[in-house]
Amino acid sequence: MTTITTALLALALMFSGQANGSNDLREAESARLRALVTADYAALDRLLGDDLTYTHSTAKVDTKASYLEPLLSGRTRYTSLDPEDVQVRVYGTTGVITGALRSVALVAGKESRTHMRFTSTWVRRDDRWQMVAWQSTRLP
Repeated sequence: MTTITTALLALALMFSGQANGSNDLREAESARLRALVTADYAALDRLLGDDLTYTHSTAKVDTKASYLEPLLSGRTRYTSLDPEDVQVRVYGTTGVITGALRSVALVAGKESRTHMRFTSTWVRRDDRWQMVAWQSTRLP
C-alpha cells in the first residue's frame, strides 16, 4: 500500500468515525430532550455526567444533583423543547453541540417560555455519550 493510499484510508476512517460519532451524539442529545419532556429521569441520569456544570440562561449554575432536584421534586416540568439550527461536532471522545432551543416549562405551576442559544459539551465514557457542560444565553 502506498503512503498516499494509507493516508487517504486513514482520513476516510477518521471522517467515517466522526460521522458515526456525530450521529450517536445527535441521538444522545435527542434522547436527553425526550427524557426531559417525558420525565424519564432514569434516562436523564445516564445521559448527564456526574461532573456536570449546567449554566442556565439566567446565569444560575447547577451541579448534576442541583439540576435534577427541581425535576425530581416536580417543581419543574418541561412540556416542550424544540431545538433549532443544531450543529454537532465530534473531536475524538469529546463532542460539542451548538444551536438554539425553545423551551416551555411549568415552574412552580407557572408557565415559563424561553428562547435561547446554547453550547453543550459531551464526553464519550463507558461506550456512551454524557453531557458534562451546558451554557445558554436567552434570546430576545
